Amino acid sequence: MPESDDDLATKLKDKAVRKALTAVLALVFAAMTLVLPPVANSQLAYAEKTLQKPLMAAVVAIAIVALSAWKLRFAVGLAVAVCLASLLHIAYFVVTTEPGRSAAHSARGWRSVPLASAAHGVAENHPNVFGQARLNWSGDRLRLDLRSATGTTQQGFLLDGGALSARFYFQARVEKINGGQAVICPLLFGIKDIRNYFTFRLQSRPDGSVIAVAYQIIANSPVFTSGFHGVLLDETKPLPYVNTWNIVTPSERTKTKLAIVADGNYYRFFVNDREVFARQIDGVPTHTVAVGVTVLANALRADAVCQTDRVELRVADTSGSA
Repeated sequence: MPESDDDLATKLKDKAVRKALTAVLALVFAAMTLVLPPVANSQLAYAEKTLQKPLMAAVVAIAIVALSAWKLRFAVGLAVAVCLASLLHIAYFVVTTEPGRSAAHSARGWRSVPLASAAHGVAENHPNVFGQARLNWSGDRLRLDLRSATGTTQQGFLLDGGALSARFYFQARVEKINGGQAVICPLLFGIKDIRNYFTFRLQSRPDGSVIAVAYQIIANSPVFTSGFHGVLLDETKPLPYVNTWNIVTPSERTKTKLAIVADGNYYRFFVNDREVFARQIDGVPTHTVAVGVTVLANALRADAVCQTDRVELRVADTSGSA
């Protein structure tokens, strides 16, 4: 028996709805995969980095297209599940990054400390036991090149974070240009001299994961050539959202935003707007801070190069209203 016009219209309508839902599902799931930070599972996170998110999103989208074409009820159920998952993950993303955004917003009214009195410039040190350094800066961006064959060494560009009773917000988006695993691009704080300071940095582990750590660097003795050692203040578990990207902040594939907020001797530390740890740190001699470059090995075959942008230091005294 031939189909009636009503039956034919119903089938065409169902087919159109399935196609529409399939397209929406593919777009939503692909967007969700691209926007969200990677999963915490180390094996899956490694697969994401290896295959890249766009490829994974395409595979998932193709699978959805194939499955959704089978049955309208399946497509509707999957659409609901995907939408709920998307809302949950987006909410998680917003909630976990809110502390960093809130800290930056709170400091907007504080006094801004520029990189230098001139808008741009170049500076070089006299080569010494700590290496030969060259600094280029412009606006809120700077590049620090360091060459040293004497072992672990450190150079930085100092900024005044106010009195010890002051509050400050210090941030920079860091990118390692050259030097490999031997080079780290930290934020420095509590700087007394080149052998007495504190450092907040990312650190790669043997398994390829990345953690954030804070150290106090202490001179072994008053003798200038006696060397120094580090005391661990705090560290995180592996951070799956470092060295990955999404369509909201694609630059995070190569650049990482580090930030420090100090209120007297209480410090909060942020990576890509997530607060990673907070603690009281006693015995900090100054509120001098710096962006820097650290070489952790001797006989480096190429220059150690760290490039930072969005460098921002804002300071408020204890009576500030911000």
